Parts: sequence; C-alpha cells; structure tokens
Amino acid sequence: MSLTLAQMLESYRISPETGFAMDKPSPTTFKNSALHPWLVICRQLPSLIRDGTLRAKIDQLPVLSPADLLESFEEYRLAFTLLTFMAQAYIWANASIDRPSSVLPACISLPIIEVAQELEVIPAYIYVSGSIWLYTRDSITGSESCVCSFTGTKDEEHFNLTTHNVERIGGAALIQSLRASRLAGQQNEEGVRECLEKVGDILKECRNTLRNLRNGCDPSTFFNSIRPYLVGSQAIKGGVRYLTGDGGEEPYYFPGASAAQSSLFQALDVLLGVTHADSERAEFVQQMRRAMPAYHVRFLEDITELPSIPEFIEQCPSGSTVHEAYNEALGALQEFRSEHIRIVTSYILQPSKKSMSATERDESQPKQGSGGSSDLMSLLKGMRDDTKDTLKT
Repeated sequence: MSLTLAQMLESYRISPETGFAMDKPSPTTFKNSALHPWLVICRQLPSLIRDGTLRAKIDQLPVLSPADLLESFEEYRLAFTLLTFMAQAYIWANASIDRPSSVLPACISLPIIEVAQELEVIPAYIYVSGSIWLYTRDSITGSESCVCSFTGTKDEEHFNLTTHNVERIGGAALIQSLRASRLAGQQNEEGVRECLEKVGDILKECRNTLRNLRNGCDPSTFFNSIRPYLVGSQAIKGGVRYLTGDGGEEPYYFPGASAAQSSLFQALDVLLGVTHADSERAEFVQQMRRAMPAYHVRFLEDITELPSIPEFIEQCPSGSTVHEAYNEALGALQEFRSEHIRIVTSYILQPSKKSMSATERDESQPKQGSGGSSDLMSLLKGMRDDTKDTLKT
C-alpha cells in the first residue's frame, strides 16, 4: 500500500489492514485504578442483572471525569464500551421482568457524554461499542473474547465476535475497493480487474463468516435474552433523561445498535456505485450514519469525490474481464445481503412470530429493527435489490 493511501486512512482512524475494525485487541483494564469500579461492575454485569441489583450497584458509583483519568485513545474506546454497556443494562435491567428506566444517573451520563465527545460518537450503546470496540484477545492463549457481556452466554459472545470478524475480514475489501478507485483514475484496467476480483472473494468470505453465526448462537436465545439490550432509548416514550448531577437533566432519543450502522457496507456501496435512490432507503442510510463515529461519516462523504469505479467500467468494452470482475464483486455483495436477510428472518422475524398470540400475529404490521427502522425486511430487501440493479449488462 502506498504511504499516501495509508496516511489518508489514518486521518479517518481506519486501519490499512482491517478497515473500520480495530487492528489490535482492546485493552481490558485501565492504567489508572480510579476507573476500576467500572471494570468491576461490567465483569459482574450478567449476575447483577439476574439478581436484580444492577441499578443499585451503579447508583453507588462515584462520578468520575474521564479526561483526568484516561491515557490513550484505546482507553477511551474501552471506557465508551463499558459505559454504554452499563447504561444499556441500567435502562433495560432484567428485560423480562423489569420496566425500563427513563433516567440515567449522573455517574454514567456525565462520563459517557464526555467520552463520546472525545470519540465523536453519540453517547449511547451503538454498533461500534457492541461489535467492533468490544473485541479483545488473550495475549497468552490467543483466544478471542469480548470485554463485556449482558448475558454471559456463549451465544452472545459468538454473536458479537461473528459480527466483528465480518468487519475485520471485510476491511480488506474496503482497501481493495479504494485501490480499484485509484487505478480507475489512472485508467489501469488490469489493475482494477485484479482489485475487484479480490473484493468479490473477500465478500464471499464475509458471507460464509456471517453464515457461521448459526453454529454458536441460538435464535431463541438471541431474540429473548440478547436482543432486548440492543434497543435504543427512542423506543421509550419521552426518551431517557441523562441526569447532569446539579439537579438538571437532558432527554435523549437514540437508536439502538444495528448492523445497518456498519460504515464498511456503506463505504462499499459508495465505491462500487450502489445507490439507494428510494426515499425511505436513502433516509435510512443517513439515519444510520448518526450512530457512526463522525470521522467515519466524513470518510463516507469524502470518498464520493474519488475516481468512480462504475464510470470507469462503463468505458471498458462490454463483456471484458473487468466487467466480469465488477459484476462478481457486486454479486458477492448481493449474496452477503441475502444471507443477512436470512439471518434476520431466523433470529428476529421467526422468534417474534412464535412469541405472539394468534390474534397478535399480523403480517401487515411493520417489522421494526433494533436501530429503529419501521420496516426492517422491506429496507433490507430493497438494499439487496439496489445492489442487484447495479450489475452491468
């Protein structure tokens, strides 16, 4: 990779190896011991939720100022992950029996806002804290794990690591697409073809990795025990009030964590020329960016100015090998989206139907996603079909 491209990626906090995923595991502790109470609670989160003492434990936490205690960007990401897990656990508690809390205490709300401002993200549990910044690895055994968990189950760990692995593998597709764009600007047909072939192969690997979700995460466990913690504060009437510690409060209405908040697949859409012109899908894409780090959103906006891969393909002879490589890459992206639809069907729609009574089960009702989309399947199928429509004939 050229130094120029590597430098460009660094300015957006994107790894030249793993893309939007972290290129090294998250730390699991802080250098400053004053922050250890956060670690203690997060390590006990599943048991505290189960025995109903989670909210009382969090209420006892001191109000800490992260700016005085955190020593690196990596520690800020760890702090954000822990704080968002505690916030989400406090709001939803034992989701099967407890009513959600519409108030977040100052010991969580103040530091989470401070950390979020530093990281340029919204102060809530979102995709990056549940799927990307959550990843860690044992330095001795090399075993992968998550720094925090709501349920303590292998199902939750497998779900989050699978999502992370898709991001990490897919990062290479991002890099190859950027290279293809640069080579398109240089009118290098052979170079573009080689890059696009690699993109197609990588996206097939992403699809196979996503498919492996079924080999470690039970759909009913996900739907009943894990998914309730993915729902955002906008699902609560009046939102959630973040206490400020001085008697004041600020109401927030945030979406929950959703794979649609992945910067990776929005970036691939931009680079490969997939457009979501339908007004609802276009609005959905923009809504999901609200829950991405701002520097990743700037990247998505800036890459629209790069040399266009589809415009270059249009200039090449129909039926050429570069046409085939481009269609193969788009076909692999389409198949990934089809696999995602199958996953959503197995893990959300089918368990949802089982949990309803016969009178509640109405196919005409919208199927809402954790990210707040009103009709999840319609959006997912539409985005898959938009990918298919981009194929060159």
